[in-house]
Amino acid sequence: MLLIADSGSTKTAWSLFDAKKPRAFRTHGLNPYFLDRENVVRILKEDLLSRKAAWQKVDRIYFYGAGCNSKGKNQIIRDGLRNAFPKAKIEVHSDLLGAARGLCGKDPGILAILGTGSNCCYYDGKNTFQENPSLGFILGDEGGGADLGKRFLRAVLYRQLPARLLNEFDRSFRLSKEHILDAVYKKEFPNRFLASFVPFLKLHQRNPVIRKILIESFGDFFKQHVMKYKKYSPAPLNFAGSVAFVFKDVLQEVAEENYQRAKSIVQDPLPGLLNYHSGDRR
Repeated sequence: MLLIADSGSTKTAWSLFDAKKPRAFRTHGLNPYFLDRENVVRILKEDLLSRKAAWQKVDRIYFYGAGCNSKGKNQIIRDGLRNAFPKAKIEVHSDLLGAARGLCGKDPGILAILGTGSNCCYYDGKNTFQENPSLGFILGDEGGGADLGKRFLRAVLYRQLPARLLNEFDRSFRLSKEHILDAVYKKEFPNRFLASFVPFLKLHQRNPVIRKILIESFGDFFKQHVMKYKKYSPAPLNFAGSVAFVFKDVLQEVAEENYQRAKSIVQDPLPGLLNYHSGDRR
C-alpha cells in the first residue's frame, strides 16, 4: 500500500491508497528545521495514526517536505517515519522535487513554492537544480506567508496602515505589541505565527497598502530567485503552495511584469504526485 506526503512548515497533506481508492489526511507540518525526531513521531501518532485506516499495510512511502534538503535533516523525517511504519520502504525528498514531479511530471520546468516559506528551482525532468538557496523566514523566504506577515506586522506596529484598517486589525486579533514580539522572538514556530495573517491580507488584498506589500514581496521573490533561471527560458514557470494559490491573480501580474506568465498555479501538487507514482500503487 502506497502513502505519499507533501509537507510544508504549517501542514502536511497525505494520500493513502487504501483498496485502490486514495484517502486524504491532513496533519501539522513536518519541517526538520523546527522538529526533532521525537516530535515527528509524536505528530505522526497523534495526527495521522489515530485516524482509522489500514496503516499496517503501508509498505512504500514517498515523503516530500520543506526543509528536507540534506542527509541530516532528511534522516530526522526518515527516523520518525520508520518508527511509525517499521516495515515500509521510505524515500524522503525535498518539497521542490515533489512540486516538480507533481506539476511537470517528466518534462522540464521552473518550479516555485510559495507557502509559509518559499523556494525555487529548475527541473530538467529528473533532477532539480538551484541557483540560490532557501534561507528561511529570517534571512529569506521572500514571497512566502511568513515574509508577507512580517511585512504586514511591521506596517501595523509602525502605524503605516490606514486608520480604518488598523482598527479592523485590532478588532480581529486583539494583539498588543508585546504579544506580537513575544510570538515572534520567544515562542515556538514564529514562521507559522507570521503566516497566520495571510487570510487577513487576502480579505483586504485590494487595499492599496496591502497590495503594495504583496507586490513588493512577490517582486523580491522574482528578483532573488525566479530571475536567476532566465537562462532556462522558455521553460514554463509553475507555482505551488497555499500563498501562491490564494494570491494567484496578483502573482500572475508580477510574473508577467518580471519574467513570463505562469503556466500553472496550484495549491497542492499532491494530485500530480499521485499520477507520477501511479505505477507504485498497490
